[in-house]
Amino acid sequence: MSPESVTPRRGEAGDVDAIVDLLVHYDPRRSHLEALYHGDPCYEPSQSWVMKVDHRLVAHVRVFPRTLRLGPADLPVAALGDAITSAPWRGHGHMEHLLETVLSSLETEQYAFAMAWPPTVGAGGGHGFDPLMLETTSATVPAEPASGIACFRDDDLPELEAFACRGDVALPGTTVRSLGYWRCQLNWLEEDRRGFLVARTGDGEIGGYVRSRRRPDHVEILELTVPHGDRGTARALLGEVARPYDGALTGHLPHSYRVLLEPDCRPRVETGPGPVLRVLNPAALRDVLARLAAARPPARDFDIAVDAPRGPAFNIGPDGVRPAPSGAAREEFRHSPAELVRLLLGGAAPQAPEELRLLFPAQDWVLWEADRT
Repeated sequence: MSPESVTPRRGEAGDVDAIVDLLVHYDPRRSHLEALYHGDPCYEPSQSWVMKVDHRLVAHVRVFPRTLRLGPADLPVAALGDAITSAPWRGHGHMEHLLETVLSSLETEQYAFAMAWPPTVGAGGGHGFDPLMLETTSATVPAEPASGIACFRDDDLPELEAFACRGDVALPGTTVRSLGYWRCQLNWLEEDRRGFLVARTGDGEIGGYVRSRRRPDHVEILELTVPHGDRGTARALLGEVARPYDGALTGHLPHSYRVLLEPDCRPRVETGPGPVLRVLNPAALRDVLARLAAARPPARDFDIAVDAPRGPAFNIGPDGVRPAPSGAAREEFRHSPAELVRLLLGGAAPQAPEELRLLFPAQDWVLWEADRT
């Protein structure tokens, strides 16, 4: 086969039918896939990348634009998903070639990081990726008498969107969702409305919600959103959605939610690999750091570097953020891509140098399973 016959490129409108046909190889629910592509107003064909051999589509990967909350700044992320190679063409390195093409192109776009969940990119890394560790909570939350909880209805969406953006609700790491994103996500997840419960206050306002997926012996929490410290609403929602399993549930719950379950629900925490990350555009990352430094001005200059092949380094000081010479950053301020994301989302550890603790104060954070690609 001649090298000229292998062509990785951005998707075009004429590729979409072939992309859906290819994805059917690992997900036979065609209506679900068509909702992800033909029926998704958030999707543009240019978000797909395709590998063609002699004009035949053999591999595909999709870029899902995401914006994660950090506090004073937002973090633009390119989430990779829907990676598939046609069965007869597997083992020839086409997906590796396609991923490298995608990542090289994205280095000039607005994304600070690329994020992918296995198996799109394995937990072992490759392509400069680094695994972010996540905590999974298991607990038994008994159902309690509660009023004002009902299954989600489509006309709840505008209120839910506004509620999720409230300052006493939104957490770092959560995805900024437009109303269109919300509508599309319901199609992506094919949510069972029995597992999407909405709590309302006595005056009819939304007071919280939970989204879940049923497993054989427990319920998996995809997202739980309540005002900070609202123990009653959190436990009422979790207890109700886990009622069919005698309260058994698991999920990526942030620390501030876990403490609402102590001590009687016996929350147990296990740590394991989550998504993998790598830096994409150093200029986009510098913009994020500059917004944080403007909100939390450091007392003096210091350097911070990404410990990865061609990883960028930055000088951060009272006058702003600028590129630092390669290799100039001090060793204690070097971080792998996942460590840097953990620093941006959750803040520095108590034993970290003072410069890092001032710029990255400790804060609660979560990546909801509902936004997984």
